[in-house]
Amino acid sequence: MYRPAFVPKLRMNFDKTWAQVKRFIAQPNLIKPELAPAHLEEFLHPQQTVKLPQLRGNLVHSLKEIVRIMMNQWANARTAINLAIFTTRTSIAKAGSNRDPKTGYRHIMALIEYGFLRGKVQVKGGLQLLLNPALFVFDAARVVAAAALEAIEPASAPVAAVSPAQGLASLLAAAQNLKGNMWKTS
Repeated sequence: MYRPAFVPKLRMNFDKTWAQVKRFIAQPNLIKPELAPAHLEEFLHPQQTVKLPQLRGNLVHSLKEIVRIMMNQWANARTAINLAIFTTRTSIAKAGSNRDPKTGYRHIMALIEYGFLRGKVQVKGGLQLLLNPALFVFDAARVVAAAALEAIEPASAPVAAVSPAQGLASLLAAAQNLKGNMWKTS
């Protein structure tokens, strides 16, 4: 009987994730992305500069709201999902106690600049924000146990047809092997 391979969803450790987010808020240089290659600098850094807000107050509230949305989506998902959320500029602004969508957009751009977000994608009806995986802490124990079970019994291994005579012969051989190994001491 064919059984498809089960790919378990990583279990997110919510307490450690919040502690890690707070640590990165306190020291944002730990998560800052590496510098862009020299041949791309003139394209990635336009002549016009925008003063970024400091990482405090409403910007922190916006970051916490983005992480909370992602954690809720992860907890409710039945399978593994991408580390991305769908939202709008207005909802991010409201999370930071602002009414202007431009403020929400500035917060998103600042979070990208600081390294908390990997990028944003304009989609119909809003934005898709790609989150930095360094923000989240996953427990790998469940995945390791599933991999060990997969090694013992492969899920996609085809079952060969066995005649009754072959089945009886293998059962008798296994019984002899068990009887012989039962009284041996190591």
